[in-house]
Amino acid sequence: TDEDQTWKLCGSAGTVSECPTESERFLSDSSECDWYGVICDSLDIVTKVELQDNGLSGELVPEFAALPSLTSINLSRNSISSEIPTDFGKLESLQELNLERNGLSGRIPSAWPPNLENVYLQRNALSQEIPDQL
Repeated sequence: TDEDQTWKLCGSAGTVSECPTESERFLSDSSECDWYGVICDSLDIVTKVELQDNGLSGELVPEFAALPSLTSINLSRNSISSEIPTDFGKLESLQELNLERNGLSGRIPSAWPPNLENVYLQRNALSQEIPDQL
């Protein structure tokens, strides 16, 4: 639950975190483009999520697949402890995925976005070797 999660900066309401302004708080009523760690293009389309080293814990949510224009996700150096959702394969614009130094477990999905150029999965508890094609 949100009450159990902590973020270093700008967690959602109910989380323990420090945030310069309430509009920057993740999942606030303001535009996603105003949220801490979310980067949008000139058309206000989310293209990057940069929440590295932010004390995140819990599951890696499949809802990232609802952001088809994402080119980069950096959630490295957190405490995320789940499997990598297979829905990540639906992110056709994704070019970089950095999930290193978390507590990820399970198998690595077999289907990956066609434009994916850089994948960082080191220092996790994955149950298989990182494939060469990644």
